[in-house]
Amino acid sequence: MITTFWLFLSIGCIGWYLVVLGYVAVKGAGDIKRMLAQLSSRNLPEN
Repeated sequence: MITTFWLFLSIGCIGWYLVVLGYVAVKGAGDIKRMLAQLSSRNLPEN
């Protein structure tokens, strides 16, 4: 009984971690893409 509780709790924690990891990866990739687009659109002075 107690083993089942810890099994479900562990699976739930790992699942929650994967959800948060996926969310951060998607949002971070979008931020990096936007940052690179802004950097490439700047007109840098030529020497």
